[in-house]
Amino acid sequence: MTQKTQRQRHYASLNICRHKLGWDEKTYRGYLRDHGALIKGNRYSASTMDDLQLARAVRDIRALVDNNNINDWRKGLIAKITAVWITMAEAGVIKNRSEMAMRKFCARYIKTAKLEWADRQELNHIIETLKQWAAREGVKLKQSK
Repeated sequence: MTQKTQRQRHYASLNICRHKLGWDEKTYRGYLRDHGALIKGNRYSASTMDDLQLARAVRDIRALVDNNNINDWRKGLIAKITAVWITMAEAGVIKNRSEMAMRKFCARYIKTAKLEWADRQELNHIIETLKQWAAREGVKLKQSK
């Protein structure tokens, strides 16, 4: 298979997986940026990626589709972040308890466009940051098992 044909297959795979995941344009372009794409025109483009970056992007997006968008270990950590966020909101420390507000807060601590793409270290850092904030505000958190 020629290099051009392989790249065309990768572009097609990215597009198919993007639609399977239900991503909008902004999410998809953020994903490309996170995998090394550069701006072409006025958006991040897969055509600016080298072969290795493109192959990794395809591998990773296929894994997202195969794993139903999120790994089990991430679900647990994100659930813990959500629980601490809601507890702090109920205590009056956080004014906006919405998921969008929580995700915007978390975006300060991760290098990816979505919380579901964060690695274990980033998610744990968010949890510890929230726990420290709760302690400063005198909010009692439930002990996890």
